[in-house]
Amino acid sequence: MLDAVKSRIAAGITGLLLGLAGLFTLSVALVLGLAELIGLTAAAFTAAALLLLATGVCFYLLVRPDRTFAREADELKAAAAGALADLPFETMRKMADERPLSLVTIAMILGYAIVRGPGPALRLLTALV
Repeated sequence: MLDAVKSRIAAGITGLLLGLAGLFTLSVALVLGLAELIGLTAAAFTAAALLLLATGVCFYLLVRPDRTFAREADELKAAAAGALADLPFETMRKMADERPLSLVTIAMILGYAIVRGPGPALRLLTALV
């Protein structure tokens, strides 16, 4: 497992370095392309301004500084509640499709445990929920 983690970290670092190299290459190409039209100094400043503009747009779209923390927390709670609400039903539906005999066996054991002694079964059920 540790090898998988190390390889993912190495892949992430490699991807970051390759992305930065690509950004550097595109920046140099932009400066050289604009240098023929407006001169080298103006091309460098224009490329820097375009990169800063792209950074600002990405910051605004990804970080969303205009949203309040309470609104963001409410949206996160609603999304998590929606995902968790469907989880047991989806799990049961998947289990019924893949292993119907196992599901019947579990239901029989649960029913027998409830009939035999409702107290311990109820404690087990509340512990699970």
